[in-house]
Amino acid sequence: MKIVLVIPTLKQGGAERVMSELANKFEKRGNEVTMALWIGGEQFYHLNRNIKIIDFKSAHDSKIDKIKGLVNTVFSLRRTFKEKQPDAVISFLTKSNIISLLSASFLDTKIYISERGSPERWDKAHPWITIKLRDLTYGKAAGFIAQTKDAKKAAESKFGIKKCRVIPNPIKSQKIVQTEKEKIILNVGRLHEGKGQDLLIDMFAKLDAPDWRLIILGEGPYRETLEKMIQALGLKDRVEVPGAMKNIDYWLSRASIFAFPSLHEGFPNALAEAMAAGVPSVSFDCTTGPADLIEDGENGFLVPLNDIDLFTKRLQQLINDEKLKDKFSNEAKKVNEIYSLDMISNKLLRFIDSEENEDGK
Repeated sequence: MKIVLVIPTLKQGGAERVMSELANKFEKRGNEVTMALWIGGEQFYHLNRNIKIIDFKSAHDSKIDKIKGLVNTVFSLRRTFKEKQPDAVISFLTKSNIISLLSASFLDTKIYISERGSPERWDKAHPWITIKLRDLTYGKAAGFIAQTKDAKKAAESKFGIKKCRVIPNPIKSQKIVQTEKEKIILNVGRLHEGKGQDLLIDMFAKLDAPDWRLIILGEGPYRETLEKMIQALGLKDRVEVPGAMKNIDYWLSRASIFAFPSLHEGFPNALAEAMAAGVPSVSFDCTTGPADLIEDGENGFLVPLNDIDLFTKRLQQLINDEKLKDKFSNEAKKVNEIYSLDMISNKLLRFIDSEENEDGK
């Protein structure tokens, strides 16, 4: 098939990682793949050399620039659709979805869209004009790719899209080196208020674990807040925030516990990858995502949202119990069977190549 993938950038992020991995897998299987970036910029993720990259470099410095840039992007993407005549277009993220659907107006181009955040934030995360355009255009989509069952239900009821399929994010291939575990609690995610890293730092300060370290991998607007908090709590020598890393596997190999205090998620990529690597995990049960992965007490701990005391207790429990860590590690690895890149890419290719409304899980 000829497939066009649309996303703002390939900077570090969950949606960007998934899109790049799917692109590489699609191309490796003989499909003609074009990646359309409407903001562009520096690429964090590698793409196979046979994948054509179109960077529209839409200006977004001011409101006027944004409007002009988006209008130009719509017409540029429309020309791309006419030129490529793709069998399917897959778009991730709200603005990309709107742009793709507008670009395909009155064309025989099938647009498959996906929201990558939690359904409870689909309206909260955008200004009213974006929501209005979304509600006007989403019904024209050929299909909706939902990350969870809750997202599928929400898309069907909210947007009236009949062809919806649950296709979770794939777990990226890992190179986990068997090494001696260190006394490290690891967190991976964008430094953002919604990721709950401030709560995690506060919980870490309460643990009876003076020889343990907390490592938070990621970058984002919340860095200064977290650094001030670390300093105020006297944790400068025990809590590290080294930035965004490409070698996450290296840290997963070393970590003894993975902590995921996120307050909302679309699909928790970092948690899935930690479990696949066999790192015992503790997570808040936010609206969508963690409950699809963790069976509480069997392959990890799932804590009611915002129950900081219980989350802290669960971390302490894992610190103190080696047998429990071993149990969680062995059970958590089983997510590899369900969320492999091969399996997820197959589901997606079947979905966009079918006229049927498959009720997948």
